[in-house]
Amino acid sequence: MGSRGKPANAKNAYNFFISIMHEEFKSLFPGKTVDFIDFQRRCAGKWKLLTPEEKVPFEQMTALDKQRFQEGPILYKLFGEAYF
Repeated sequence: MGSRGKPANAKNAYNFFISIMHEEFKSLFPGKTVDFIDFQRRCAGKWKLLTPEEKVPFEQMTALDKQRFQEGPILYKLFGEAYF
């Protein structure tokens, strides 16, 4: 959340997928650094192989995040920085 009340941009389904894949990587390989380009390529390959049904949870996360993004300025005006 910025100081002017603008909420962070909403993530898309692929962004959520990448975040979860990164968390899984960190849990499987604690303390190990990741080569960003290689990691992105591997994630893109996995994302392309997902069926539409497998993408549904990520799309649901996107819908919730869009709602957060749309409500952010209203909540900021009502509650200020304390809400975020």
